[in-house]
Amino acid sequence: MEDSELIKVLWARLESLEQRVNDSKLMMRRPGSEEYERLVDIVCDHEERLNTLEVKKPRKPRSARSS
Repeated sequence: MEDSELIKVLWARLESLEQRVNDSKLMMRRPGSEEYERLVDIVCDHEERLNTLEVKKPRKPRSARSS
């Protein structure tokens, strides 16, 4: 299989997975809330918050962390 064919197959599988996640009915409550929300929405929100924290506070190099 050529690289371009492999990329197309992987892309199709990724799109299928994204669709299944978007259609998911899994629900959960955030701590301190009585409302249920879609799990995928909460996970995306947490990921966005983590990415924002990483941008605001860059990681120290490994050599600086151990001292």
